[in-house]
Amino acid sequence: MSQRDLRVQPVDVRTRDEIEDFARVWNDLVGNLRALIVEEVADATKTIVAEADHMSRDMAVVVELAQQAARESESVVAASQQQASSMQEIASTAASLSARAQDLQSLIGRFLV
Repeated sequence: MSQRDLRVQPVDVRTRDEIEDFARVWNDLVGNLRALIVEEVADATKTIVAEADHMSRDMAVVVELAQQAARESESVVAASQQQASSMQEIASTAASLSARAQDLQSLIGRFLV
């Protein structure tokens, strides 16, 4: 027991004197110590399980938030692509209008006397 090994066999003394009393007290002490250690280990195990469950729930929230952020990022990317496409269309239309305005200017210049 001095090396933290509680697998000590109960002391069996039947002398009906102080030695037997001491053996009984010793056996009770070892039994109580074992029970205390088992209780402490059980409590620690319950705490670990509860904390692991809590961490698991927290990680599920983190995963959900990451997925939501990814969905929102995809939405922003899609909107940006649509904006870029619209800007290209506007630029193309502006270039076309500019060319037509130049053509119209040229035609108006022919009719002036």
